[in-house]
Amino acid sequence: EADINSYGGTVGVDTKLGNFDLGVNYTFAELDIDEGKFPDVRTNFNTPKHKVKASFGNAALFKNFGFNVNYRWSDSYFWEASFADGDIPAYTVLDAQINYSVPSIKSIFKLGGSNLLGDEYYTAIGTGFI
Repeated sequence: EADINSYGGTVGVDTKLGNFDLGVNYTFAELDIDEGKFPDVRTNFNTPKHKVKASFGNAALFKNFGFNVNYRWSDSYFWEASFADGDIPAYTVLDAQINYSVPSIKSIFKLGGSNLLGDEYYTAIGTGFI
C-alpha cells in the first residue's frame, strides 16, 4: 500500500486603492509520494505546484467608462492520464476589458481580449493550444 499525501492552500487579498480595485492570490498544491518506492502508482494529480492571479481595475475611471486587467501565471507540472502523459510548461496570460455604461438603457457594454501577450499555452496533454 502506497502512502500518498496531497496538501495545499490559497491565500489572497482584494482591496481598493482610491477608486481602483486590486486583487492578488497565490495557490500552492503539493503531492507527496515516494516515486522510487512506488514507481507504478499513477495519481493523476495534474496540478501545478504554484499559481498566481492578479487583477487591477476601476469600474468608474471616468464618466461611464471602466476597465479591468487580469494576470495569471501557472508553474509547469506533469500531466498524467490514461491516454497520455507529459509535461505542461509554465505559462503567463494577460486579459483585459473595457466597459462603457449607458444608464439611460440600464446597460453596460464590454469589450475585452484574452491572452493579449499572444503566447500559446495548454493546460492538459491532448488538448489544443489556447
